[in-house]
Amino acid sequence: MNKDEKCCKCEHYKNLLEDVINELDLSETMQVNHGPLGTPPSELVRLVLDGKDREIRALKAKWQIIKIPKSSTPSPA
Repeated sequence: MNKDEKCCKCEHYKNLLEDVINELDLSETMQVNHGPLGTPPSELVRLVLDGKDREIRALKAKWQIIKIPKSSTPSPA
């Protein structure tokens, strides 16, 4: 395998990883914090999977998961 073939394979895998990230349906906060120039794709996928693992463990322990969007602000009374 020559250098060009390795480069093509590397680009192919990077594109596959980007496709995975696009399918993750990240929250607005995650998109802002880890935008296209922020977190490397492999690290971002790991962060999301770790978060999902925590949610699964909490649900198995019969905890109730409440998600509060951080982008929403309470309206003044």
